[in-house]
Amino acid sequence: MQQSDEKIELNNKLEEIGVFEENKSKTDTIGINEDIINQILKKLTDFETSKGFLDSNITIQTISESFDTNNKYVSKIVNIYKEKTFIQYINELRIEHALTCLKQDHKLRKYTIQALAIEFGFNNAESFSAAFHKKTGIKPTYFLKQLEENNK
Repeated sequence: MQQSDEKIELNNKLEEIGVFEENKSKTDTIGINEDIINQILKKLTDFETSKGFLDSNITIQTISESFDTNNKYVSKIVNIYKEKTFIQYINELRIEHALTCLKQDHKLRKYTIQALAIEFGFNNAESFSAAFHKKTGIKPTYFLKQLEENNK
């Protein structure tokens, strides 16, 4: 038992070192001061927690201004640390939020696709449907039908 616990602890330490090395490598590659990277990553976490992504007028420029930094830094950090473009990052946050809300709130399921699009920060039904399909592989109308059938 002792040996097993030691192996687990050793594996955990190796994982931590691996994550540290991976982040260190990212920091070296990105060419931005580590303190600035950490500040922007923290602000991105706060942005996610406060659901700032639901603002349909959010752009890389507006978020950069609110973070007191430039859009090149935000773009690079999202690309490297979130492993997606800024638009993909925002759309995925919106769709993940939409999925959670639609599963929990029966009233939302009665909304039109256009109304859902507005509710979740998109400017129109087409962009919402496209982002939803890209994230889930299905159209929102099909997802809503499945939710209703599962609740019968």
